[in-house]
Amino acid sequence: MNTHGFRKCRIIFDSPLRDGILIRRYKRFLAEIKSSTGRTVLAHCANTGSMQGCAEPGSPVLYSIHNSNKRKIPVSWQAVQIHEEWVCINTLFANRLIKQALKNHAFPELSDFISFQSEVVVDGGRLDFLLERKGLRCYIEVKSVTLFQNKRAFFPDAVTLRGQRHLDVLTRLAKQGHRAVIFFLIHHPKFNIFSSAYWIDSDYAHKLNKAVRNGVEIMAYNTRMTKNDLQIYQKIDKIEFEWPERIGFSPN
Repeated sequence: MNTHGFRKCRIIFDSPLRDGILIRRYKRFLAEIKSSTGRTVLAHCANTGSMQGCAEPGSPVLYSIHNSNKRKIPVSWQAVQIHEEWVCINTLFANRLIKQALKNHAFPELSDFISFQSEVVVDGGRLDFLLERKGLRCYIEVKSVTLFQNKRAFFPDAVTLRGQRHLDVLTRLAKQGHRAVIFFLIHHPKFNIFSSAYWIDSDYAHKLNKAVRNGVEIMAYNTRMTKNDLQIYQKIDKIEFEWPERIGFSPN
């Protein structure tokens, strides 16, 4: 397995993340964590999804403490342990990691573009990145994947109207002749198959299928996380975007 091209594509934490045990996640953006010393700490949770499978009480977690007077809650929940690996639950890291990879031309599929912008306004909304080369444009939207079942990584973990709109925009851009990419960043190094979670959001699954048939490209890579860093690990080649009965799969 060759990860040499991704050695520069990592986020190094200011200090090693701390061990804890999840007590509960509540009000979406809050969590209570039992520290290694037995103290209960209140942590911010930078994840708007359902976090299905990632927020089970009693799960080992990693958290950080920020020394800033600007933060109302200085503790941030960063990862949960699933199948003996740390899964990053902080969705803010995904774009930072992809941006770093784009700067280093780490993705062979996108290495011929010479410039890029972040947070590009398109059709009244925003897409994560725009790459350009001699008048050619490539639009990219990044999604964090933290749902794992049956040896597969799935997206989304909840109904996502915003995600559906992103697929609509990418489909229109592809029809106009631009490159359009939906990029799934899978936060687990042991899951090498990606599939749409059709039983959670069937509209998203249909729109993803339609997008691909109209020229939108799917890219998927996974990550490996430690207490010290988060790194892009490898490319995922097996991607299932067909409707489930066509691939013979059921989540049950």
